[in-house]
Amino acid sequence: MVTFQTRTEPADPLTDEDGDWDNAFADEPTSYVEVHPMRGEELYQSQTTFGNATHKVTMDYRDDVTSRMRILWGSRILQIVGIINPREGNRSLELMCREMV
Repeated sequence: MVTFQTRTEPADPLTDEDGDWDNAFADEPTSYVEVHPMRGEELYQSQTTFGNATHKVTMDYRDDVTSRMRILWGSRILQIVGIINPREGNRSLELMCREMV
């Protein structure tokens, strides 16, 4: 099970001494997913399309998942860089993600 988070913008971004609000995220509903680190040819192909994707997350379809979200997977953070709705069937989603370090 993972937790999705959505980036939030503070009402007054000037309250942050650095003017940085990148770490402001609100929790969204949790979901059961499968997380697969990409390797070899799959990694190479995904990086030509989605930049620096490192993981593929497979899950049941949800219409509220966007690329402005990230995923908390245990103590790890995966930033969503691409969303695929296979065959546009609204049955499942494949999320191309980049692990944040």
